[in-house]
Amino acid sequence: MPRRSVQKTSISKPVRSNRRKILSSEAVIARSGSYRNVLRNLSKNSTTKYVLGGIVGILLVRYAVKYYQEHPEISDFFRENFDTIEGRLRQYRHDLTADTSTMSRH
Repeated sequence: MPRRSVQKTSISKPVRSNRRKILSSEAVIARSGSYRNVLRNLSKNSTTKYVLGGIVGILLVRYAVKYYQEHPEISDFFRENFDTIEGRLRQYRHDLTADTSTMSRH
């Protein structure tokens, strides 16, 4: 029996562009399903965490400076007692190094 000749036809695939499509926020929400999914995805993204942490840090510093200017007695208290706290920390560190040097000799 003679063999049938099989002709292969090539189907050309469409060429995709390398440009990314810019999606609007509504399209992102529609694609992902709901606001909860969007918030969940944002919370998993480390870049979002760093940006939000920076914003919170800036707000805390602004609040601290404003509070410092409105209540100078608190800053005076810290300034007066800082030497006492620093001296106790030095003594504690000296005691720790003395204990470790005694242990290493035995």
